Amino acid sequence: MVKASEQYLTISDGTRIFVASWLPDGEAERAVLCVHDLCENTDFFSNLGSYIAIRGDAAYALDLRGNGLSGRWGDVENISHQLEDIKLVLELVSEKHQGKPTYLLGHGLGAGYVLWFATTYGEMVSGLVLLSPAVDLLIERFFGTALSKLRASLSPKEYWDVTQAWTPPFSQSNFANAVLTNPKSVKRYTYRYIASLSKVDGSAMLKYAKDVSHPTLIIQGEEDTLVSPEGARKLYEALASEKKHLVMVEDADHDLLGLLLPTEKYLTRDSLRVAETVHYWMSKKVEGES
Repeated sequence: MVKASEQYLTISDGTRIFVASWLPDGEAERAVLCVHDLCENTDFFSNLGSYIAIRGDAAYALDLRGNGLSGRWGDVENISHQLEDIKLVLELVSEKHQGKPTYLLGHGLGAGYVLWFATTYGEMVSGLVLLSPAVDLLIERFFGTALSKLRASLSPKEYWDVTQAWTPPFSQSNFANAVLTNPKSVKRYTYRYIASLSKVDGSAMLKYAKDVSHPTLIIQGEEDTLVSPEGARKLYEALASEKKHLVMVEDADHDLLGLLLPTEKYLTRDSLRVAETVHYWMSKKVEGES
């Protein structure tokens, strides 16, 4: 049995943060908080969250402010507020599951938030799971460029459609279709939001990794049409952790064989294999078993 639930947390500045959870029927052995990629939301973790709960762990996911059902769509005044939102949710998760190991999981640019969090509030987490980390984006370059920073300074609240940067291979992917058809997915962001992503982009991830000693699992699809698989390898090498594992998944795109597609109602044999890798690593590798 899986107990799926949703709730809002109201931050001190009045922003409401949407949180989804998938809990086992009984006491959880451990807990994981999932952080989504750009254009994503909690829906994209529904299959993984349900699987984790079935295996006896607790899974949570939040919509970062400016995304999904949290805050003002496509805009954030200060990206540090998103980091503090993650901290607040993780505090509640830790309080609910006192004494249990707590992990952070990030997908795409969500991996950047996870690494940033680990270097800032590292004592709060037992380990990290990075899925398809967006170290080397395979898109038309705009993020982090001088032009994006100029537009952020001149027109900070003007919106830009990020799908314009998608390449044809990614635009034709199942994952892109899931983003376009999901009613909670944001596609247009303000220039100040886009410029602030330099705190979690590929260069930032590699910088944070040098200070991350947490046990870390990286899972990367070999056929990812949004991020280069080579970026995952570079991130693995940059990590300071002595307990680090890199799993390359053959024939997998950014959604990891459908695991992160909200349009899929059930796990397939292939996506189940990826979900099992995440659970096995958290339950066995991090906690000392060989």
